[in-house]
Amino acid sequence: MFGTSKLLNINDATKRIGNFFKLPIQLFHGVPYPELALFDNSELADMMGDCGRYNADEEAVRDASIEDLDADTIKLYMMERFSPVFRGKNIDELTMKDYSLDQMAGFVIKGATIERLLRNLRFIRPDGQMTKAAMMLFGKYTQRWLPEITAKCI
Repeated sequence: MFGTSKLLNINDATKRIGNFFKLPIQLFHGVPYPELALFDNSELADMMGDCGRYNADEEAVRDASIEDLDADTIKLYMMERFSPVFRGKNIDELTMKDYSLDQMAGFVIKGATIERLLRNLRFIRPDGQMTKAAMMLFGKYTQRWLPEITAKCI
């Protein structure tokens, strides 16, 4: 009875229903269960995260660029993250406005641009696209780029 059944390709068997995905459940020995299970997108993301292969904050934000990030917020982040570097150069929150992002990045890594520094910090992906983390932390208009994201303070 089960020996003749074929396993479906996951792309063929997966169906989107609103915010849910229908995925086949596999039992022992690769025998498909006759019913389909519903997974919410967040459950699916949690399962993928548990596997160590999915990091939601590293997803790309299409068409976003460095110009969509707030320079003052990036500077404040850099002042906190690399405080020993800037203290050594006598740069504080008041004097940081005198420097461009590229100049400040150059203080952290000699000759670096802000794009290179953001890449090293994984706020820009290897393919050149902004990450969700960059947009959430530094974005000027976060809701334009990530309308589905909400922050909850507990």
